[in-house]
Amino acid sequence: IEESTRNVEIGMKRTKESARVLERVLNTVESGAQVTIHMSEVSSKHAADTQGLLHATDELKSLAGSIVEMTEKQAARRLQAEEAIGQLMELSEQITAAANSTGLTTKTAVETIDKVVANSSEITIRTSKQRERSKQLQALLSEMAEVAVQNAQGAQNALASMEDMLAKAQEVEKEIQKFKVSVIE
Repeated sequence: IEESTRNVEIGMKRTKESARVLERVLNTVESGAQVTIHMSEVSSKHAADTQGLLHATDELKSLAGSIVEMTEKQAARRLQAEEAIGQLMELSEQITAAANSTGLTTKTAVETIDKVVANSSEITIRTSKQRERSKQLQALLSEMAEVAVQNAQGAQNALASMEDMLAKAQEVEKEIQKFKVSVIE
């Protein structure tokens, strides 16, 4: 009888230890589920932020398109200015021929024409540089849009994984609760 009593005591002790271990496992699973839920919420917020970035990138692309359009219009105006300068040069040559007798007047007219030609060249150079910068900006914005799309896809994949992990953690928690042993004292 004494040995049976000891065996019962040992059995009771092991049952209590098993109950404590199962309770710690259950607490760990519950904590893991909470972490998974938090990760899912963070992933959802990240996906929303990425959508905002995509929207802003689209707006930047639109603005870059407008810049390119304005640059092209400016190039057309530059061509018109060059034509006007050409006509002015022809007129200047006529004036020079008429004022050939007065050296000072001719010299002043030629200097004025040279200044107009120099300004025209400067306008042409700046317009070309602006067009090139607009193209570079548009290329950069396209690259940003591609990266933003990749980030959004990654966030969506992470969110799906987190939701799957949460579902599995909840299943494990349900299974462990089936085996929960009450503490015997």
